[in-house]
Amino acid sequence: MQVIVKNMVCPRCIWAVEKVLQEEKLPFEKVELGEISFQDTPAPDRLKRLAEKLNDLGFEILEDEKEALVERIKTLLIEKLNAGTDNLSIPEYLASRLTGNYTSMSRGFSKQSGKTIEQYYHQVRIEKAKELLHYKELTAAEISYELGYSSPAHFSTQFKKLTGLSPRSFQIEGKKHTDKSEL
Repeated sequence: MQVIVKNMVCPRCIWAVEKVLQEEKLPFEKVELGEISFQDTPAPDRLKRLAEKLNDLGFEILEDEKEALVERIKTLLIEKLNAGTDNLSIPEYLASRLTGNYTSMSRGFSKQSGKTIEQYYHQVRIEKAKELLHYKELTAAEISYELGYSSPAHFSTQFKKLTGLSPRSFQIEGKKHTDKSEL
């Protein structure tokens, strides 16, 4: 049995969900971003308790199939970005991980989330870029290539379109906020 879990976005989320499963003594096969695979179907009361425990941590078990598909697509897009698999297009990557027609998935995603799959992926990439810019370990050019942009100029244009700031201005603004918070 598989259960789709909303708001799992990083390895720490996987660890937190595994810890709850262990505390609840629920045998599971594996936990991945956005998904728990159980060895056997847990009793409804145990699933309800699990849902409550996960809600306390900011996660949500999804029962609606359409909502679960949207969450699965979001999770896969985050995995795509973190795995550095930008050599595959979004439709190719999703087709390799999900069954079904990409056009139908795309329509359902847009209807449920209010944005296209591509728009969501661009937002995820920009959020990752903001994180990398904040740490100042990579230049904007290095970040652009790491996140699969065709050029630093394209990255800068997309970044400014979504944030209102250039990558450099974002770093400067972030430093101002950091400096003020340290006072």
